[in-house]
Order: sequence, then C-alpha cells, then structure tokens
Amino acid sequence: DTLRTNWIDISSSRNKLMSVLSVALPANKEYSDECTKESKKFLSISGRTSVTAARGSTCAAWRLFHVVSVGLAERMGGTDASRDDVMLRDVDAALGVVGGKHRRRHRAFSPKEAADILRNTIDAFLTCEVCRKDFIEQYDRCDYGRCDRLTDSTENLSDFDWREFSMYLWEYHNGVSTSIARKLAKGSRVSETRATISQLWPSVNDCLSCQAEDGS
Repeated sequence: DTLRTNWIDISSSRNKLMSVLSVALPANKEYSDECTKESKKFLSISGRTSVTAARGSTCAAWRLFHVVSVGLAERMGGTDASRDDVMLRDVDAALGVVGGKHRRRHRAFSPKEAADILRNTIDAFLTCEVCRKDFIEQYDRCDYGRCDRLTDSTENLSDFDWREFSMYLWEYHNGVSTSIARKLAKGSRVSETRATISQLWPSVNDCLSCQAEDGS
C-alpha cells in the first residue's frame, strides 16, 4: 500500500525508495534460481567469488528491464489498453482509484519514450557504477542503432516496431555479457570463444539455430 499510494515521492530518488523497502523487505532475500545460475556461469570462467557476488543483483535488475521492454511490445505501449475497459477496471482496482480517474490519466508510451525512461531509471538507481556508466554512454551514443530503431510515435506502428525496444535491450545485454566473458577468459583456461558462447542468450541448449559457430 505504501508503494502504491506514494509512488511519485518514492520514485524521485533511490534513498526514498530504500527507506520504504527497508521496513518491508521480503522474507526470502536470495536471488532467483536463474540469477544464481548466471552467477555460477561467470564463476566458471573467472574462478573469483567476487564476480559471482556482483552478478546476483545485476541479473535481477536486468530481468526487470527485460520484462518492462517485453511488456511495452505486448501492450503496444498502452495503445490497446485505452480500448480495454476490463483491463482498466482491474488497474483502477489495483491502484485503489474510484470513478475511472485512471482512465482519464491514461496515455500511450512510444518505444523511444519507454527507452528514455529506462535510461533515466538506470542512471538514477542502478547500483553497479561501471554498469550504469557503460549503459548511459552507449545509449547516448545511439549504439546498436538505437536512435534509428526506436520511434517516438505511437500511431500506425507494426508489431515489429513495438518489439524493437525489447530487441535493442536484448542485443545490448548480450553485448555486455559477452564482453565481460571475454575479459574474464583472458589468463584462464577457458577460450574467449567458449566464454562468449556460454554467456549468449538464448543458450545453445535452448536454441541451437540461434547461434553461429563463432558465437555470434
């Protein structure tokens, strides 16, 4: 309830968010099985437990970012939600809004606007300083074709246009994961190619045809 009724104030800074979360932390403080597996994959390359410890929180943050990006594509930035009275009633109920006020506040978000919001969220809240700096620099440079791929419109977009945000984020994430893997592989018994392939998503086991022999 505290998060729901004070979200504007809470979202203004990390300190305000943490002040609320500190009194309502979940009983299970362990990372998900998938994020634990991610940590173990990096440990197998580096052999350093410090790397493993750092991966848990970063993995959890990235999972949230990917969920948001896929949600934008699935709901077409909210353009379909404005026509979905059933869904809006559920949102009103969840937010405790009476009289359809949420409907009047509703608007759609373009792929570019959603990406800009994520960029600013990462800049303000991501605790990994190196990760934050690298993302902001590459985002502002329009790496991975971001500036050309993400439109600022919400009208007459194809399914492909809506998916571009999630695809951009996926490509960026794979780029970061493989770059880290190659650095950790230097001086170890694991080849850079093998290290790179081990960090790509989806994995070879999940999608054999998704990767070339060189790991691309």
